[in-house]
Parts: sequence; structure tokens; C-alpha cells
Amino acid sequence: MGDPVALEPLIKWDMVQSIKDLGIRIDNPNYCLKILDLFETQSIDMLSKMEASLKENEPSHLAQIAHSLKGSSLCMGANRLAALCHRIESEFRTDKVDWHEISSMVEKVKQTYAESLRELKRGLPSL
Repeated sequence: MGDPVALEPLIKWDMVQSIKDLGIRIDNPNYCLKILDLFETQSIDMLSKMEASLKENEPSHLAQIAHSLKGSSLCMGANRLAALCHRIESEFRTDKVDWHEISSMVEKVKQTYAESLRELKRGLPSL
């Protein structure tokens, strides 16, 4: 059986469409672009804090940041990114934390974030 995270869609476009539809309902056609810009800005900050927490071996802070990034990713339709963040959160619920595995997952989060952002920017105008 494959990696369950890999089975998640990179972007859940119906969620993005819902954000775009909300913008139309509130008479703000650029609403979705503003939300995407906010997602990008906040995510960059969270990824930086995630790396700092990893380097400083701060598991509770890293789990908290992963939780926050998971929530904003779900709201933006970046489901695969959210699934990776959930996996990081889950690692800290075990008795033994594998910091090598956590480090690998943080790198995967950064890659998936970049892929998700590219795909959102590419696909958003066509919705």
C-alpha cells in the first residue's frame, strides 16, 4: 500500500472555488487572491519557525506550528500539505520522537508547500 499522504490531492480545487465564490458574494472579485497572498505570507513565516524549532529540538513548538500550518493549508485547499503537517503533529504523540524522520518530514513540507503554492497560482486564474 502506498503512502497515504501521497494519495491526498495536492490541491482540493472545490475548496479554492468556495473561496472564490465567497469573494463574488461579498462583491470582492480579488478576495481569493488576497487570501492566497495571506496564506503565502503566513506560511513562509510558519516554515521558518518550523525549521528553527527543529534546530532547537522544541517538539511542542514544532507540533504547534505544524498544527497551525495544517489548518491554513486545509482552508486554502492544500490537502497534501495539510496531511504532511498532520503527520508531523502525530509524531509527537508517540513515546519516542525520531528527529531524523521529523527533519525529513519538514523538508517534505517545504517542498510540498512550494508545489502547492505554484499550483494554486497557476490554477486560480482559470477558476
